[in-house]
Amino acid sequence: MSFSSKVKREIFKHIGPRHCRIAELSAIIDSCGKFAPVFEIKTENGLVRAKFEKFTSMDFNRNDDNWLAKMMFACGPANGRPVGATKSECCKKAYVRGAYLSAGTMANPAGAYHMEFAVSPGAIAHITEIFAFFGLAPKIHRRKSQQILYFKEAEQIATVLNIIGAHVALMEFENCRVGKDVNNAINRAANAEAANADKVVAASAKQSRDILDIQNLVGLSVLDDALAQVAQIRMDNPLLSLEGIGKKLDPPISKSGVNHRLKKIAQIAEMYRRQHVKAQFKTEV
Repeated sequence: MSFSSKVKREIFKHIGPRHCRIAELSAIIDSCGKFAPVFEIKTENGLVRAKFEKFTSMDFNRNDDNWLAKMMFACGPANGRPVGATKSECCKKAYVRGAYLSAGTMANPAGAYHMEFAVSPGAIAHITEIFAFFGLAPKIHRRKSQQILYFKEAEQIATVLNIIGAHVALMEFENCRVGKDVNNAINRAANAEAANADKVVAASAKQSRDILDIQNLVGLSVLDDALAQVAQIRMDNPLLSLEGIGKKLDPPISKSGVNHRLKKIAQIAEMYRRQHVKAQFKTEV
């Protein structure tokens, strides 16, 4: 069973007071109601049809020839609904619940964050207004004759699950969310550690090259004792950190002190490289 189906099965069980049931019926009618040639609920989702039958049986006398007109007056289509149908906060929640049951879907949160509502043109303004009441601003795109309202932010999807009363699904969603956040944090840390290791290797390679250039061009005897000691430790320990080099010195010095000496070695190496290039140029000329 898909995660979206789990959500629908959970909210299907929700039975609120009459005013909330009317609001939920309003959403079902907006999403699945067809009025020509006669009124019908057109859906392949058995839960939607079952809830429509249950609520209308609870709140209207189905033996009354005028029950359908009374239901429509109470619920009304989106562009002519009495204000009271979704006036209170609980009824607004019920409307969103009915909208999700009849025209909503969401991806498995273990993969991607995506929730959407397929809304008829006549209901778009109404449901958008309800979402805004809860501080939600779904994005919209058109798919055939419908407007698709969708959320891709985990925080907003969690808010919708809470609004519609899918609390079991919400806990599962949050567990997936926490797991993904932890994995992302681990990956970021691993990537940062790898990046730092790459930087250490690159820096060590340059430092070793500087030392070898000095050795090959003029010999390490040109270095004073402090620089020569750092150079020797670096050559003997290619991957040792600056802090590690500092601890091996006698007397030990700080990481910044080692870095200062290595920069000095780099300057000396660059000086002798330039002198070597100039000498070669003169010889060739």
